[in-house]
Amino acid sequence: MRRTSIALIVWAVALPAWAQPPRCSDISACRAAVGRGSYDQAEQGLALLRGGEATLLRARVLLERGRYEQAGRLVTPLSRAGADRIGAATLLGEAEMAQGRLDQAQRALESVASEPAAHRA
Repeated sequence: MRRTSIALIVWAVALPAWAQPPRCSDISACRAAVGRGSYDQAEQGLALLRGGEATLLRARVLLERGRYEQAGRLVTPLSRAGADRIGAATLLGEAEMAQGRLDQAQRALESVASEPAAHRA
């Protein structure tokens, strides 16, 4: 009986660590996690990574999970300037559209429509 009780206590304490997937540690691993649909794993890892690519991927995960407002707030600063402007404006447009804010979505998308690489976003 005592062994069973100890085993149950150890199991109950260790279960949360087993139940949670390990977070991704770099952008490639996070991209692979998103590809597998492991959004919890990707979101945890991406929250610790810095840079435009990680921010855009994190916003994509938030959009996939229906957290449109949070995704929009995350990419708004990137949509104004910089190398990730086109991708960020596209994600911002998607987030606004998902919330029914079509005028804001149109503004976000039109802000990069004339960019040469906009068709690839």
